[in-house]
Amino acid sequence: MLTFASKYILKPLYNFNTDERGLREVAFYEAIRDAVEHKNRSTSTSTSTSTSTTKKIYNYNVHDEDIKQNLEILHGLAQFTADYFGVIANSGLNGALATSNSSMVLADATAPYQYPCVLDLKMGRVTYEPDASIKKKESQQTKYPEQEIFGFRIVGMRLYDPSHSESDTYGYRLFDKKFGRTLKERQDVTGALSTYFKLQSRQAVRIEIALRILQRMKILRQLLLHRNKAFAFYASSILIVFEGEDRLLSPDAFTIKMIDFAHVRYQSGGDHGYIHGLDTIIGMLDALVSK
Repeated sequence: MLTFASKYILKPLYNFNTDERGLREVAFYEAIRDAVEHKNRSTSTSTSTSTSTTKKIYNYNVHDEDIKQNLEILHGLAQFTADYFGVIANSGLNGALATSNSSMVLADATAPYQYPCVLDLKMGRVTYEPDASIKKKESQQTKYPEQEIFGFRIVGMRLYDPSHSESDTYGYRLFDKKFGRTLKERQDVTGALSTYFKLQSRQAVRIEIALRILQRMKILRQLLLHRNKAFAFYASSILIVFEGEDRLLSPDAFTIKMIDFAHVRYQSGGDHGYIHGLDTIIGMLDALVSK
């Protein structure tokens, strides 16, 4: 992905002629934006009018109550997803135009931070869709069997630690997806989370940051558990960012966003694998901040 203007990222879309993943991701961000706009409009329109409008927006044959429920979860997820500014193609911005050389324009979650520490968590007990090929399923299962147990895996970490011997020339320690696959036991994953937040230092401000992120995770869990009855987020991630420089640390300076919706799909009953992953993360962070 490319960044520009220090505030946005350009996420390239897949070739729509051969791959629908880009289209699905654009549609999901558009649906969230529509849900927010619908919520704003509903304060001045009747329920019957709002429901009729919603059917036109989503263009699928479901009961009115199901539409309302879907709008509620999409509206709730807006706080946990990046701001979406449409699709850019060639030299122009056009939300309706999507071609193989187009990109989505999203807010850059790292932009507010001078030295952003970033954690990417791939969520769910499985990272493939139910109708994936046997080869695809076997490949994904082999990469990290523990995904089924934990309900998530660490895809990557970048933490600002300029005094560490393993830091690069910019002062960052980098942990890639190969590192994540080495985390076989619960204590291994918990230790990696502790490293990311530098909780070994027992600095009050770092504990407070981890505690506030934990609280946000609990809010997301409640939202998905009680209000999501229609969406599954296969191969989606949670991105966590906070300021890494000690002198700039603040309990308020953090971001948590759901990202990567190329495999989002309707699924009756919601996404229990994603919730299981949140339960595991919440349990680990609870244990870390309670020490």
